[in-house]
Amino acid sequence: MSSVAAHTSKFGEAFAGPGGIGDDEDPVVGRRGPFRPGKLVPARARLHARSLSRLFHVIDALAVIAITAVAILVAHLSPA
Repeated sequence: MSSVAAHTSKFGEAFAGPGGIGDDEDPVVGRRGPFRPGKLVPARARLHARSLSRLFHVIDALAVIAITAVAILVAHLSPA
């Protein structure tokens, strides 16, 4: 058995999967490349999701700041 055949039979699964090097059944999948996502999402949708995520992070940070300020205020106003 040649080393190429042994390598292909031993590691063929890793390289010849869907969209891999050895996938000759669907030439379009091979041309798309290994880093192309399975489902294409428009840039506007990705940016919308990213901005929503940042909005929630900002709201969470403001809530933590407000709760901290109230806790400090209550601690200073309470009689010791």
